[in-house]
Amino acid sequence: MSLPSGRVDRQVWVRGLALFWLLGLAPPGAVALNPNHECLFCHSVHDADGSQLKNDEDVEVLCLTCHGPTGISSFKADVHTNEGTQSAYATFRITCMRCHNPHDGQLNWLATHTHPDASTWDGINIKLVGRADPDYPEGAIIETFEWAASAGTYVDGARPVVFEQRGDKLDPDLQIHSFSDEDRDANGVKDGPCEVCHTQTAFHCNGDATNTGGCGTRHNTGATCTECHRHDTYFLPGGGGQPGGGAQKAGNRN
Repeated sequence: MSLPSGRVDRQVWVRGLALFWLLGLAPPGAVALNPNHECLFCHSVHDADGSQLKNDEDVEVLCLTCHGPTGISSFKADVHTNEGTQSAYATFRITCMRCHNPHDGQLNWLATHTHPDASTWDGINIKLVGRADPDYPEGAIIETFEWAASAGTYVDGARPVVFEQRGDKLDPDLQIHSFSDEDRDANGVKDGPCEVCHTQTAFHCNGDATNTGGCGTRHNTGATCTECHRHDTYFLPGGGGQPGGGAQKAGNRN
């Protein structure tokens, strides 16, 4: 299918292709970009409650339909929040889409071609971490790389995020580009999915000059953070605590 000449509204094309897919007109054997996320898990052609053919207007509800405690996915998750805890910080709630792209893995800002004809790349984030965000703040580190994976932070807006492996406390080869590798690649940017947002925590801050706290203190650098800060218990230390969990609503999985 060739694109018409002139300016093309990308969103129109994306929505049109989604409708094409959902109506069953896709080629035989075609699958969603992420084979674990069938389109109908979150979208419906005729009875969608939300915009963009979503089964619910609240994307968090859609995610937790499968990834919440009663969902069918084995990968359990919840939002990142300190609501209902005795946290010393102001109340925050980071929803799924601030950190994840549900459709496919994103190239990160360090991505390079790994094949002479540029058909393949390295530098793809795992676990759907990062979103392509054209609204980088003025003077942002990668404002010229609008295609790159970013995380939406409270303090600095969209910042580049790199997450290529889960990390290992004992194996240095598995620590680079993990949750919090403390700039192990020495490019001057703390861009792991934990340290990219943190500005006041005791450990793993992104190191801006305005930050306070123990940003320079090393703590399980390169380890798999979710072994202690579980995704399904709000990333609280030790996996404990009972802040308000996400809403649940059955999606269309037929």
